[in-house]
Amino acid sequence: MLGYLAARTEKLRLGTGVVVLPLHNPLHVAEQAAQLDLLSGGRVDLGLGRGYQSVEFEGFGMDLAEARDRFDEGLDLITGM
Repeated sequence: MLGYLAARTEKLRLGTGVVVLPLHNPLHVAEQAAQLDLLSGGRVDLGLGRGYQSVEFEGFGMDLAEARDRFDEGLDLITGM
């Protein structure tokens, strides 16, 4: 959807909402955000969050107690790229 909006607009800022980073591969998040940012001419605002509901993590077979460490590691990877 954001790719479509990037092609159809010129000044509109494009935001992801909140991506619960511990539930995603940080390399894929960075790649997708970077590609969209290039296509849109630098108009992307990437929203990242840690998550706080155990039910979100249980669905992925993860423990909520790992969320902070996974978020910190993922954020370091993304900002380092």
